[in-house]
Amino acid sequence: MNTEEVLSIANRAVSQLTNKYLNDLQSELLKASYKNQTYEEFAQTHGYCIDYIKKDIGSKLWHLLSEALGEKVTKKNFKQALERSKQNGEIGIDISKSNNLRVKRKRYRDLGIAPDVSTFCGRDKELTTFKQWIIKDKCRVVAVLGMGGIGKTFLAAKLVEQIEDEFDFVIWCSLRNSPSLTSLLREVIDFLSNKRNKAADIKTLLKYLRSYRCLIVLDNLETILQPGNFAGNYRGGYEEYGDLLKLVEETCHQSCLVLTSREKSFEIASQEAKKSLVRSFNIGGSLEVAQAIVKWQALIGSEKQKQQM
Repeated sequence: MNTEEVLSIANRAVSQLTNKYLNDLQSELLKASYKNQTYEEFAQTHGYCIDYIKKDIGSKLWHLLSEALGEKVTKKNFKQALERSKQNGEIGIDISKSNNLRVKRKRYRDLGIAPDVSTFCGRDKELTTFKQWIIKDKCRVVAVLGMGGIGKTFLAAKLVEQIEDEFDFVIWCSLRNSPSLTSLLREVIDFLSNKRNKAADIKTLLKYLRSYRCLIVLDNLETILQPGNFAGNYRGGYEEYGDLLKLVEETCHQSCLVLTSREKSFEIASQEAKKSLVRSFNIGGSLEVAQAIVKWQALIGSEKQKQQM
């Protein structure tokens, strides 16, 4: 068996038991284990805590396969268990049709208030950087920073459009009207649970961030930050947002929180580094975007005048 066949057999067995497939992280761990990669190597490669991979993801994976295959399955014997299931004909496998079983998993989107980016232009360098951080480096928090009107929201919306297929859940939330943290959590958890969970606390949110690959966008973070000499700190009554950022930054999970803001919060400033899973990018002006605006507005003038403008 190769890795794709192993994944196909496991997915078929699990789907017959639960009517669901393995999630992305479980699938990656199964394939890595087939190649004899240790928990430590897997955790380091994917940017997760060893305890989270071993005691949470790994433990649940082998328990799930044990139930699906009807025998005790561990990291040491799962190859033999899957091979026996294949040989005994317990699980019908059509490799040609099941190599991409994960693609069939339901994906949920709530992007109703995200801006239309059908005419988006430029920012290729920034988009490449953000995709590297989120998809390859598995960053937990990414901040898009810049002055008002520079295009942070549109850049974040274009980024979501390009990477949304990598996530099970994608939701866009605006902080423009300064919602309380309880209100925000209720909105997000309501979406992630398909209205089955009425909780509105950070602990519940983290459970979903661990169980699923979620992309959450918080647009206009600066509306809940203190202006003036207290840059990076929160306005009165919004300090709990700092707790949210801190826990999302420091807790092991497989999701990503994208922020747009005119300024950097204290939690991001204190955590970000090149090798950290918390990063920010301060975007500046873009000549390509400016030239596109001139074209869209049908402004008249020489190339030199357009360049000066």
